[in-house]
Order: sequence, then C-alpha cells, then structure tokens
Amino acid sequence: MSVYIMGMEMPNKKNGAVLIIYPGGKCAFEDGKTYQAVPVPPHGDLIDRDKFRSTVFIGEQCLYSWDELEDAIDYAPTIIPAEPPKEETE
Repeated sequence: MSVYIMGMEMPNKKNGAVLIIYPGGKCAFEDGKTYQAVPVPPHGDLIDRDKFRSTVFIGEQCLYSWDELEDAIDYAPTIIPAEPPKEETE
C-alpha cells in the first residue's frame, strides 16, 4: 500500500528534504510545515475522471460508440500509475 501526502509538493532543494510520517498520518517537514498522509489502497492506473468525462460527454450525450469509449478509457492519460502487486512472502 502506498501513501498520499495531501498538499505537499516535491522539494526543490538540491539535497532533498526530511519528512517524518507518524502512525496517525501526520507528517512533519523539516521547515516546520505539517501535512496529512492518507493510505492509498492497491489500485490500477488512476486517471482524471473529470477531464475524461468532459472529453467524452456533452451534457448527457456520449460522443462515442461503446468500442470507442473502451479505447478512450484504455488511452486516458495516467495521473498515478498502477501499484504493482505485492510480492508474497513465505
């Protein structure tokens, strides 16, 4: 399982940054900023649903046939790639 840190952007320091994540999800950044981490369950590719919907529908009318719609889903830009399956341990 992965975690998502809400509101945090990638550090822009040359050497990175130090972040501590506590069991309840609170995150403390070295500069004193705090964030909240939330667990992200195993998932497939995550897409921008709103953007996808706006390119496929006008109001309630779908602009594509079912086959074209399936292709549009398959080729929708990925925001977060699928999480690889967890390796089983003995």
